[in-house]
Amino acid sequence: MSCSSLLIPVLITLTTLLLGLAFKRTDAPPALTVDVRPHVCGAPCTLRVQARVDPRPENRLLEILVESDHYVSLSMHDVDETSPRTLPFFWFRDVPEGVYDVTVIVHRADGSTVQQTQRVEVR
Repeated sequence: MSCSSLLIPVLITLTTLLLGLAFKRTDAPPALTVDVRPHVCGAPCTLRVQARVDPRPENRLLEILVESDHYVSLSMHDVDETSPRTLPFFWFRDVPEGVYDVTVIVHRADGSTVQQTQRVEVR
């Protein structure tokens, strides 16, 4: 058998494997998604934050931080694998004028974190 006759089946097999990996579907949800509303509003403003946390046994604490140069508000909540994936809305009322970073952090048992930040403008 020549090298060229072995090469074609090997190339077909490799191509099939690579295509399978390229189009592999992952149904695993992201560890954290965040939705902050509104993105722009008039002062004073009420911000609504909703977090979707992948329920994992290593998750321990959900921290929501709303901060600008002159304002800080923090909310902390226990989470674990029994917590619902979509948590209730968290409301931050009477937020004054400014540009804010809304950061949601999931603290894990091993000390690692997963976080997302969205920017909000209160005019």
